[in-house]
Amino acid sequence: MKYSLVSENRAYKLQNKNYLRESVLLGCALPTACNAIQKVSNLKPNNKILIMGMGGLGYSCLFVLNYLKIKDVTCIDSNKNRLQILKQKNVNFVNINKKNISEFLEKNYETFDLILDCTGSKDLIQKTFKLCKKYVGNFIIIGNTKINEKISLSTWDFIFGKTFSGAWGKGGAVMKNFRLNEKILTNQIKNIRNILPKKNYKLSSVNKAINDFSKGKILRPIIKL
Repeated sequence: MKYSLVSENRAYKLQNKNYLRESVLLGCALPTACNAIQKVSNLKPNNKILIMGMGGLGYSCLFVLNYLKIKDVTCIDSNKNRLQILKQKNVNFVNINKKNISEFLEKNYETFDLILDCTGSKDLIQKTFKLCKKYVGNFIIIGNTKINEKISLSTWDFIFGKTFSGAWGKGGAVMKNFRLNEKILTNQIKNIRNILPKKNYKLSSVNKAINDFSKGKILRPIIKL
């Protein structure tokens, strides 16, 4: 855009102008993921964490956890291509489908200290809350479910001290700490560049960008006007 009307409290100045292309993640995905994870202030490097859905919010969560030096992270998605692009050492990427979901649930019962749902899938949320550890496990919804959709959870998971919450804090959907997000961006710049296409899409090729994205060939298309 050549001109924009933006609220003053929504405008932030980048300190490092070398990462203008990569800074697309600062518009929504990275701050949302960072705010959600910051809610769990007692995270430790050896905590077991599950990220469900490796789209924009999912891989942003991974970048935040990388920055925090969390060692035991499992990422699940139904798209093999997406997981292949994201592949990192010391991260467990699992392609989940109808055939192996039951096995995954059985194997990881009450395993994770933190589960971050970035799918918005009612069915998956209902099935995976039980994967939180007793007494200490946290489950945070970041992905958007359908409007007015309701989910059903076992009361015993709550009785056993598991916590279920949303991504936004007391301040709502605000940028709580822009400088921290920029530090994460800089720290994870190599991984972020891996998810961006080598070339920008022209506006006239927007349909190709959408098609490549839907097939999992790219994770974050960039359109150049």
